[in-house]
Amino acid sequence: MTATATKRATGAKGESDMKPCKAVIALKRALDITVGLAGTAAFLIAYPILALLIKLESSGPALYAQSRVGLDKRGGGRREDSRRALDVGGKPFTICKFRTMGSDAEKNGPQLCIKGHDPRVTRLGRILRSTHLDELPQFWNVLKGEMSFIGPRPERPHFTVRYFQEIPDYRERTRHVKPGLTGLSQIILGYDDSLESVIRKTHFDLAYRASMISLASWIRMEFWVLFNTMRYLLNRGPLTEAVRLPALMELASANPGLPRLAMVRHRGTLRPTMVLANGNVAKAAPAPVSQVANFFTVDVECWFHAHNLHIPRSAWDTSRTRVVGNVHRILNLLDAHNAKATFFVLGWVADKFPEVVRMIDIAGHEIGTHGYHHEKVTDMTPYEFEKDLSRSLNTLARYTSQKIIGHRASNFSIVESTLWALAILARYGIEYDSSIFPVKRKRYGIPSYPNRMPHVIHLGNGSSIREIPLSVADIGGKALPISGGGYLRLYPHAVTDLYIKRQNKLGRPAMLYMHPWELDTAQQRMAAGGMLESFQHYVNLDTTEWKLDKLLGRHRFASVRENLASEGVKAMLAYKPVHLTTPRPTTVSGLGISRPKTMLSSPEGLLLA
Repeated sequence: MTATATKRATGAKGESDMKPCKAVIALKRALDITVGLAGTAAFLIAYPILALLIKLESSGPALYAQSRVGLDKRGGGRREDSRRALDVGGKPFTICKFRTMGSDAEKNGPQLCIKGHDPRVTRLGRILRSTHLDELPQFWNVLKGEMSFIGPRPERPHFTVRYFQEIPDYRERTRHVKPGLTGLSQIILGYDDSLESVIRKTHFDLAYRASMISLASWIRMEFWVLFNTMRYLLNRGPLTEAVRLPALMELASANPGLPRLAMVRHRGTLRPTMVLANGNVAKAAPAPVSQVANFFTVDVECWFHAHNLHIPRSAWDTSRTRVVGNVHRILNLLDAHNAKATFFVLGWVADKFPEVVRMIDIAGHEIGTHGYHHEKVTDMTPYEFEKDLSRSLNTLARYTSQKIIGHRASNFSIVESTLWALAILARYGIEYDSSIFPVKRKRYGIPSYPNRMPHVIHLGNGSSIREIPLSVADIGGKALPISGGGYLRLYPHAVTDLYIKRQNKLGRPAMLYMHPWELDTAQQRMAAGGMLESFQHYVNLDTTEWKLDKLLGRHRFASVRENLASEGVKAMLAYKPVHLTTPRPTTVSGLGISRPKTMLSSPEGLLLA
C-alpha cells in the first residue's frame, strides 16, 4: 500500500468507514460504462440463440429474475446499525440471468449450489455456468449503475440476513462498494456451496474494498482481477482448481503486486485483510519490548471436542460451530499486538474447515498438530496413536507447506503411562512436544516431572525430542496450573499478569494456551458432563478476549518455533535434560516399525541426567 493508503488504513476518526477515494469512484464508473456497453451488445446478439437452446432442452422462460442486494451507501456506527436491524444490508435491485436449472429448481425456497454434480442444473446450464454466459444479461445492471464489472458477488436478501449473524464483518463487504459480475473472491473460490465458502469469500471481498482507499492500490487490484478473470474463464473454474494450490497459499507471496495480508481499519477496528500491496502495510502499535518472549499457543478445536462435555463423535458433523470466525478473532488480536503464536490444529477441523489452516498460515503463525480425532493418548494403544498422528500430519500437509514440527496431545494426555508416545512423535519428524503438565489433575499431569522449563528429553538409541511444558505456579507449597484455558478464564487477570511478569523477570518464558471456542459466548450450551465440568467449560467466556488483549499488550509473545531459536531458550534446552528409560521395542502389527512398550508408570520411569 502507498503512504496515503497506509494513512487511510490506520486513519483517525472520520475515516473508519474506509470510503473509496474519489478518483477510484470516477475511474471505476468509466470502466463500468465501457464494459457495460460492450456486454449489453453481446447479450442482444446472443439472446435469440441461447433462448432457443434453453427452450429446446426444458420448458419455462429463457430468462429468470432474482432480487439481489446492492450498494450500501450508509455510514457505520452502532446507532445507525440498530435502526436497520431488519435491513438486508444494501439497496435491493433485480437481475436477470439465462436459466440454467429446471423451472421448479427452487420450489422449496432459495438454496446454495450443491457441490459437485447439482441435479437441478440442466446439461446446457452446466455449460452456461462454466463459461458464465448465463450472466450476460447482468451487463445491463452494470450499465444502469446497480452493479460494477468488478466487485463482491451480489447476494440474495434471503441469505444476507442470515450471514449478518453468522459471519464477522459480512455487512462491510458492500459498504460503499457495488457488487460485481466478477471479483477477487469469485475468481479465486468459484460458486458458493456452503456457509464456509461464503466465509472465505467475505475475506477477499473485504480485501477488494480495502484496495479502493487509494488509486494506486486499486489499479493494481483491478488489473490483477481483470487478468485472472481471463484465466478463470479459460480454465472454466476458479484459480484454486486451475493451479492446484490452496487459495490463500497462492496469495501468500510477498512479491509486489500480489495479494498479501495487511492491517486495515474496518468500522474503527484494525483487522488482517488481503490487499494488493507493495510491502508497506499498516501495523498496529508494536508490542512492549522485553528480553523474554513468552509462548502463545492455540489448540484449534470446536466446542464439541472438549472432553468436559462428552459429545460423541457421531454428533460432531451435525453440531454447529463458529471455529472459523473465532480463529479470525484470535488472528485479529495477535496482529493488533504484533504477536505470533503456534496453532495446534486438530486434523478433523482442518479437513472440515481448511480455510482455518490457510488463514493461520498466511498470517505468518506456526502450525502444529493436535492429533486428528481429539482422542486422549491414555485411551489409545501405540498403534492407534500412530495412526491418528499420521492422519493428522497428512491432512495438514494438504493445506500448508509448513513443515509440522510441533505436537500437543489432546487434554495434555501424555502422562507417565503414555510417555511411549514421545518416541513415536520423534520417528515422525516431530521436533518438540508441548503436552506435559507438571501438576496433578484428574485426567492429566505428571506432578513429579523434574523440569518445568523447555528442555530436551533423551529417548534412548540416540533419539531425542524437545519438551515445552505447560506453566505452573508454586503457591503455598503446591503446584497450580496457571497457563491459560479454563485457568485464564477462572483466575482474575491480575493473577495471570503477575505470574508472567515474575517469570519474565527471572528470564523465563511463560506458556499461554487457549481454544477458539473460549471466545464464543454464543456457543450452544450443553448440560452433559455434570455441573462441575459444565462450569469448567463455560466459566467467564465473556472475559477471555478482554484478558488476552490486556496480556498481549503488556507482554511479548511468540510462536514455539520462534522461541526455540532464541538464545535464552537454547540455553534452557542445554540444561537439565530428562532421560527416559528405554524398554525393549516391539513391532506393531500393520505398520511394520519398532514401537516401544508402555513406560514405567512410577517415578522410576523418569531419570535426571
